[in-house]
Amino acid sequence: MTKSMIYLLDDEESLVELHYEVAELAGFSAQGFTRASQFFEHITEFETGSVLVLDLHMPEMDGIEAVRSILPTCWFDQRNCTDLLRGLDHYRKEWDEKLGTFKSRPLHDWSSHPSKAFETFAVGFKAKQQTKQMTAGLGKEM
Repeated sequence: MTKSMIYLLDDEESLVELHYEVAELAGFSAQGFTRASQFFEHITEFETGSVLVLDLHMPEMDGIEAVRSILPTCWFDQRNCTDLLRGLDHYRKEWDEKLGTFKSRPLHDWSSHPSKAFETFAVGFKAKQQTKQMTAGLGKEM
């Protein structure tokens, strides 16, 4: 029986190394990457049972940019997605009273949870799109 593969994607090399060691100690095979482009260059097939652990705030793969690019193509059921839509609408940067400007990070309040859930979806969707584009020339469908 082959071990399940865990792919580790984080721009901080020390975190990739730490997670790699933990995965190996737990009996998993692991492979680490510090750049999204590096991951997509090396991974041509994602086996069933494999897991991707990724940092959502990587320089090349920013979650907020993924949301911005995918949001115009999404359709929502307004009745069943009320909480998500309210959260996305309310999500905003944190205000710095002392400096009189917005901070670089979002305000953490009730809207963070549905917004981050959608961000996770958007990053995964964009990654899948990139994987499909990458494997199209190989004749494989992911």
